[in-house]
Amino acid sequence: MRLQQIVAVLADHIEPPVTDDDVAEAVGHLVLESPRGTEETVAEVLARQGDETFGSVEEVADAVRANVAWEFVGRRRYDDRAPNVGGRDDESF
Repeated sequence: MRLQQIVAVLADHIEPPVTDDDVAEAVGHLVLESPRGTEETVAEVLARQGDETFGSVEEVADAVRANVAWEFVGRRRYDDRAPNVGGRDDESF
């Protein structure tokens, strides 16, 4: 599953308020695929944060988005508002 699909999947499987353990039980087995081809489960992602209770599906989705591995994020150390780091002259169009 792509990270962009997380809200729809969560909405189908959980009923807030829920704890991270409830989410892991309901959808923890689902595999997220990064754009670079790496995979991790929802349970692995949520294990990176402390115990929490979520009041909405969006809060759960935000926790998943905030705790995915770096492979799920765009180019590392890229900043389109400052000079490029490391002497690279890559441009984003």
